[in-house]
Amino acid sequence: MTKPLTNVGSHTGAYGPVEWGLTLTIGLIWGSAFLWIAMGVDHLSPGVVAFGRVVLGALALMVFPNARRRIAAEDWLRVGAVALVGNAAPALLFAIAETELDSAVAGMITSGTPILSLIIASILMRSLPPRTQSLGIGLGFAGIVLMTTPSLRGAEAAPIGVGLVLLATIGYGLSGNLLVPLQQRYGGPAVTLWALAVSSVVLAPFALAGLADSEFTASSVIAVLILGVIGTGIARSLAATLAGRAGAPRMSTTTYLIPVVAIALGVIVRDESVSPIAIAGVVVVLAGAIIASRAVGSGQSAQQGGPTTGHVVLTGPMGAGKTTIGGELADRLDLPFHDNDRHIELQHRRTGRQIAAEEGVSALHRMERAFVEDLLRTGRPSVIAAAASIADDPGLLADLVSAGNHLIYLAVDPDRLATRARQGSHRRPIEEDAANDLYARRHAAAVAAGAIVFRVDETDNAAGSIESAIRST
Repeated sequence: MTKPLTNVGSHTGAYGPVEWGLTLTIGLIWGSAFLWIAMGVDHLSPGVVAFGRVVLGALALMVFPNARRRIAAEDWLRVGAVALVGNAAPALLFAIAETELDSAVAGMITSGTPILSLIIASILMRSLPPRTQSLGIGLGFAGIVLMTTPSLRGAEAAPIGVGLVLLATIGYGLSGNLLVPLQQRYGGPAVTLWALAVSSVVLAPFALAGLADSEFTASSVIAVLILGVIGTGIARSLAATLAGRAGAPRMSTTTYLIPVVAIALGVIVRDESVSPIAIAGVVVVLAGAIIASRAVGSGQSAQQGGPTTGHVVLTGPMGAGKTTIGGELADRLDLPFHDNDRHIELQHRRTGRQIAAEEGVSALHRMERAFVEDLLRTGRPSVIAAAASIADDPGLLADLVSAGNHLIYLAVDPDRLATRARQGSHRRPIEEDAANDLYARRHAAAVAAGAIVFRVDETDNAAGSIESAIRST
């Protein structure tokens, strides 16, 4: 099944005990990872360290039954991408970098991950970040410059090490965005196990090539053992779980703790020195990351003149573009986004088509209406991509509008709908004549309830047009 690219977590609200617990645990483990890498490459080649950590991580996860879930064929390409850019490449790049660079410096540079994750998320979702996020991104890059400056000048300059860590950090940012839908479908342990298994295959040649240059001392072997089992297997599984719950940009804020832990361990255990300008850079990066991440789904649209109360509910026939337009609109309004199709699949582990076939169309429609009703009760403004079936319930539409929410109906030419409705295995097939009658009836019901109607096939910027209409009301 083809899934829309998304970096939105299943829990868009404020962090609770689970999210904070995961964040603190991951941050502490990853912060110490740079010490274990440094101790590993003291006597082992970077290829052996990288291979050892991913193999040990995979073996540690294999003992858990839920980690051995099978991955559908259509998702293996994304698992492979996570394995390459989020596991294999960073494992090797960090190991090589720490032959040139102190572990504390590597940890400091990695604190730029939230900034890079937000940039990558904006590229993947094809929408520019709001001004608040842009400010945070700008501050973050300024901080990275401050952190890396001491390592790029003087006789001890290590530009190669800095460059390798930055490349690895970019990989983390990209991988975090790719992880979200995979975790939501299979769970963090399963995604992590199979990605590490693929990474093991990729890194095996590097390990073989580095055997001759390696000395298997107790200190380095123990360091790689800890790095693999805890710092790779367990930590990456927890990170994948947090990404699915909170979304990629917010998950990446676990790296806030990395420089603090990495600096402390590097100075205490390995007698490393840290430049004051580098520490100032850490502060600037963290400030930028906090500013940028607070804007993700924060609902603070009042700062930009948007609606401060009420949900924005998009409905319309299958194939009208509710998911795409809704995601773009949520970014524009700086609001959380909730998509019916994705919610149904996550909640019930089946597509709408499967539910309709197994339990009947009425059961599917009840789930779709319940999805909207539950969100409306929360009171927190958001953008909701609702199923067309909510128009079959005039009472729901009337309550929605009377409560001060914005009801948007996306209308599309019937010929285009017929083409779009045949695409995507989550969509339920329907005869064309019956479909036209159904579209007309639901369109009329939405208009009667006071919906704002937009012809999405007559504009190249539907999200922008809807935003303007909402802000003017």
